[in-house]
Amino acid sequence: MVEPNRASVAAETPVGVSQAFIKHLTSVQLDLLVYITTLLGHTRDAEDVLQETNLALCRKQAAYDPSRPFIAWAKTFAKFEVLKYRTLRGRERVVFNEEVFERVAASLAEEAPHANSNQAIMALRSCFAKLTASQQAALRDKYLEGLSLKAMAQRLACSEAAVGMLLYRIRQSLAGCVQKTLRSEGLS
Repeated sequence: MVEPNRASVAAETPVGVSQAFIKHLTSVQLDLLVYITTLLGHTRDAEDVLQETNLALCRKQAAYDPSRPFIAWAKTFAKFEVLKYRTLRGRERVVFNEEVFERVAASLAEEAPHANSNQAIMALRSCFAKLTASQQAALRDKYLEGLSLKAMAQRLACSEAAVGMLLYRIRQSLAGCVQKTLRSEGLS
């Protein structure tokens, strides 16, 4: 494989964005996508929010302190982009209430900022497999099929509040299982 010379790499670098910054940014893309998807509660718009996060990070690159972890700094921007998204689209449907959103964002920010996203995804898959069939079905209905709480309540013959609480408890259970798994593997 032919290695590009420094002049051609510099020519491909966006104006005003350093190569070092681009290396930091590209190295955390998967982590940011997982973080954003978790905060949104679905994957449909996570890539759009990630792009807005990347733009915001590039605009503010001069504010980055290289003595601090890049991922923690980037997650702060991602959180604000998710909040902006939720404000613009929040009336279309409820993802999480604000208190739950803040708690999830805070716990994710504190969790192993350098943990390998692949290991976190593997832990999530393992934990998902430990859920009951009805819990797995509820998650699939909500996050894969995109059913509303109302539609799920009708399907399960219960109230929307009960479905919301069920989903909350399942998410809490998954989060606890993933954290426990990562801790047992020495990743958090």
